[in-house]
Amino acid sequence: MWWTVEVRTDSPKPEAVIDLKSVIRKATTAEISLNNPLNEPITFEVFYSGEGLIGDSTLSLEPKSTGTYSLIYSPLKAGFSEGTIGFLNERVGEFWYDLKLSADENPVQNLDTLACELGKLQCHYVNLENPTGQEMVIEVKNSNPTNFEVVPDKVTLNPYETQKVAIQYSPSNLDIVETGTIVLDNPHIGKWEFNVAGKGMLPTIMEPQPISTAVGNNTSSMLTFKNPFREASTVNVHLESDESKIFSLLLKRNKFNIGPLAALQIPYSFSPQTMTESKATIVISMSKQLVWRYPLRGIAESASTSIDYHFKTRARKPIAEDIKINLPGIEDVSSADTFRYEVNVQNPQFKGFIERSVFFEHKSETLASSKEPLVFTLRFEPLRSFKTSLEFVIYKSSGGRWKFNMIFEAIEPEVDDIIVIQSPLQKTSSVSFKLTNHLKAFAEFTAFFTADSAAEFLVYPKTGLLEPYGR
Repeated sequence: MWWTVEVRTDSPKPEAVIDLKSVIRKATTAEISLNNPLNEPITFEVFYSGEGLIGDSTLSLEPKSTGTYSLIYSPLKAGFSEGTIGFLNERVGEFWYDLKLSADENPVQNLDTLACELGKLQCHYVNLENPTGQEMVIEVKNSNPTNFEVVPDKVTLNPYETQKVAIQYSPSNLDIVETGTIVLDNPHIGKWEFNVAGKGMLPTIMEPQPISTAVGNNTSSMLTFKNPFREASTVNVHLESDESKIFSLLLKRNKFNIGPLAALQIPYSFSPQTMTESKATIVISMSKQLVWRYPLRGIAESASTSIDYHFKTRARKPIAEDIKINLPGIEDVSSADTFRYEVNVQNPQFKGFIERSVFFEHKSETLASSKEPLVFTLRFEPLRSFKTSLEFVIYKSSGGRWKFNMIFEAIEPEVDDIIVIQSPLQKTSSVSFKLTNHLKAFAEFTAFFTADSAAEFLVYPKTGLLEPYGR
């Protein structure tokens, strides 16, 4: 006789209800204790469901021991939800817990009040984190765009990136606190909300305005002045300078009416007569108290339009030489004048090559006369082939700038050696040799045969580390 037996089992009731509460993009942890009553080690399989939960997939316990499982709750969206976590072992059985998951928005941050001169900017910097593997575009909401601005205005967070964002304040009132609310929001990773405030102060000296041209030439530039107030204003403009022939305002009048938050363009010219630095100040006034002073810094320069120096050698074959540089247009040299240099690489791709292989040493930072050249010792020590140009700039402490164009070219190195390998037909033969780095540091290498080499040749190892020079 046969009987059919049907067995129905249900999952056990939850051991307990665990409440997990956090704010978005922050983590909280629940510690769950489990017991192993057996005389042998066991491993629980762990199953959980719910948004924002992170934990291991197994939990192992020693015989007759108690262990703790850590479940992390790190939500990305605000709201309330439910979840479960279960532990399963064939010998011990199944244990379940219900989860009550609660996520709140990050609290609003009250940033410190910024004190800023009228016509200038002050900034707060905040960090935005993207904890996901997807690119996130942040929507910017600004309750007071007149005084506050988010920079950059379009914020995109790369996967797992933390980006610094500036909140700029530009005052439009004097001695009055101006406020606003900035909200940076994304539906997938939540929002950041900031209460911002700023207070306008009397203007003083503004940022210097640099301008440069060759001796004997004339160039012009434009100063943009923005009326910081929400009402129309009248301003007076004049130039303060000890050298009236060098700087001049290109204006037909000096009194202007400017609309609310509007801008005034003020053109000026610069005509240097000698290789020195010249200074002047553009003064813009609304009243005795409201005065903006913009320093002008005029730099006379001599810029070469041709290739002045071309240095060429083979890779791994260093050269060293003294170069004498005459400074065209220089007339008077003071004993207090000093000279410094700067190297500007035109192509950023080769900046690292130049920094590691080109070295200048200043023989003297002063000149006895205007006819005397500046002397530099140059070392060109390329380790690989490349060709690039750079700008060699010399500055005089009392003003004056000279630019020279240089080319550095490293051609392919000479063959290091000829290796002869002999082998009978159908037999393998090999040679070995030792290489070290040219510098006293370890260096990664890649070894390979060129494309036109016979297929019978092999090299080993193909990658690795070269030991430092001298080892």
